[in-house]
Amino acid sequence: LAAADLNGDSIAEILVSQGPRVRVLDGRTREVRADFIAYDPLSADRATVQVGRIKGDLLPELVVVRESGRTAQVRVYDGPNFSLEDAFTAGSR
Repeated sequence: LAAADLNGDSIAEILVSQGPRVRVLDGRTREVRADFIAYDPLSADRATVQVGRIKGDLLPELVVVRESGRTAQVRVYDGPNFSLEDAFTAGSR
């Protein structure tokens, strides 16, 4: 669970993960703004949602981290449709 203003409207969105599934809820109305599978839906690995300023612009990006054994796979989503912007293994950069 995390919260951040991802669209610049001064209201934080609520970010929720359950297994590989990620949901983004409007902070005011609780309406689902995004609902997607970030990783293999059959995986038992845990995924967590976080936020960060990866691109260096004014708005943070949604960061989903999948912990699998001794590695962490990171996926970065951006924009109003939460498109995948970047994917890498933690510690590889």
